[in-house]
Amino acid sequence: MKFNLKKGIVFSLLLLAVIPFIASGEEVTSPTINSTPENFCSQIGLINERLMGQIKIVEEKQALYQSTRLINIENLKSEEDATKAIARAETDGQRENNWEKMGGLAKTDEQKLAVNAYKESIQSAIVKRRDSVDNAIEVYRTGLLDTVKYHTEFVYNTLEDFKKLTWGAIKTAVIDCNNKETKEVVSLDFTKKIDQAKETIKIAKNEVEQNPKMALLKKNRDDAINLAESSFKTSIEDAHKALVESLKK
Repeated sequence: MKFNLKKGIVFSLLLLAVIPFIASGEEVTSPTINSTPENFCSQIGLINERLMGQIKIVEEKQALYQSTRLINIENLKSEEDATKAIARAETDGQRENNWEKMGGLAKTDEQKLAVNAYKESIQSAIVKRRDSVDNAIEVYRTGLLDTVKYHTEFVYNTLEDFKKLTWGAIKTAVIDCNNKETKEVVSLDFTKKIDQAKETIKIAKNEVEQNPKMALLKKNRDDAINLAESSFKTSIEDAHKALVESLKK
């Protein structure tokens, strides 16, 4: 099994999975009610009921999404770790076979010492690379979970703000409906306040979709893995040169 360090780490694809539910278009919309400025006040109770009902549905879906998302993350982590462990075990097995053959070709004590030195250099380089890669992945995963936590709180606070603004609009509308001076414009004022409340959702959605933290996490992880790969390649080349020089003696 060939394991590509970057493509094999499918955790980077979790960017699509960690975007909060609010960013997928699951927003509270104005309820469809056959009301006009003239009969708005008689419909205010029904409008309130439907608005609160929509908010409750979004909150329930959000809660389900959050819990499912964490389960998916843990499942993906387990799958990645298992795939990586299997690939490394297979590679180690192949390398042991190659070293066995190489050791069988060494005839003199000097050649045997050279092969052993080469083997130790390669083993050291492998351990260093794997430690660096594992650390890069762990830092990425920790940052990912921190981002998920932030998104969870962010979406919760956004919905709370929306609820407060909506409930404030309802209470103001009820008061205005009982006031002759404001009764004529109450529906327009209510619609304006609801639009302002919806704007908080829109702003939150844009912030989540841009999500610069996830892009930075992925970049830092990939940079660390690339550096580990480059260092490993250099170590292998140096070990090979040393082996060739030793065998010439």
